Amino acid sequence: MNASIHSAELTVSSRTLGAMLTSIQCDGIEYLWQGDPEFWADQAPVCFPICGSLRGNRAECSQGEVKDIKRHGFARFEEFCEEKRTDSELTYLLRSSEKTKAMYPYDFEFRVSYAVEGRSLTFRYDITNTGKVDLPFFIGGHPAYRCPLLPGEDYTDYEIRFEKEEYADCMYPLESEKTLLDEDRRRVIVDHDKVLKLNHDLFPNDGLVFDDLRSRSLCYLNPKTGKGVRVDFSDFSNLVIWSTVKSAEFVAIEPWNGFSTKSSEDDVLEHKDN
Repeated sequence: MNASIHSAELTVSSRTLGAMLTSIQCDGIEYLWQGDPEFWADQAPVCFPICGSLRGNRAECSQGEVKDIKRHGFARFEEFCEEKRTDSELTYLLRSSEKTKAMYPYDFEFRVSYAVEGRSLTFRYDITNTGKVDLPFFIGGHPAYRCPLLPGEDYTDYEIRFEKEEYADCMYPLESEKTLLDEDRRRVIVDHDKVLKLNHDLFPNDGLVFDDLRSRSLCYLNPKTGKGVRVDFSDFSNLVIWSTVKSAEFVAIEPWNGFSTKSSEDDVLEHKDN
């Protein structure tokens, strides 16, 4: 089921499947990637209870159980219920079930909320432990924004502008399992600068995983037009910037509080960083 909320300037649509955004429109411009199976069929999945990938897609739990959890978790495939809706706010709810416990043996309530005010959209994630053991989880957004936004523009007309000057190096993927992270191999992406010019050569293997940014806000925009999006992520420790190797016309800006399994980590959920 689909639903929309709006302010005088902004209209945002979403669906109960995965509690996923499907449209962000302002001033007649669609800002959210509309999905194309040739490149990437998704739009803005919510990552829970993991962000990224686990080694072999398998998780060990402190109770000794071993479970299969696919990349970015299962919430994006689950049907949420609509718990609350006003003209400007919407909350979706997913509760643990026998189905989710087959993948993740914990009791929880997971709420995804969207609210609009003026030209701003706020994402909110609430995770409640309804069980009797500690609840290990990662949470993150995966929204992809159209790039370019206007006819006649090119992907390389756009740039990322960080709030603060950054020296940022990112972990390479592991040679043995490309969806995992190699802590011993890093490449410098931003070298004492606030600006990262967008081009598809930035993403030869996977997303850029920033795990030590000073900035808690950034913009992607075309400096010639000023059109773009500012993303604030003060409650998240990590950020991923990603696009496909096929030169798709989007850039995903993903605040996460976790990331894929690192080379030094074991497979127990409760042992992972963050």
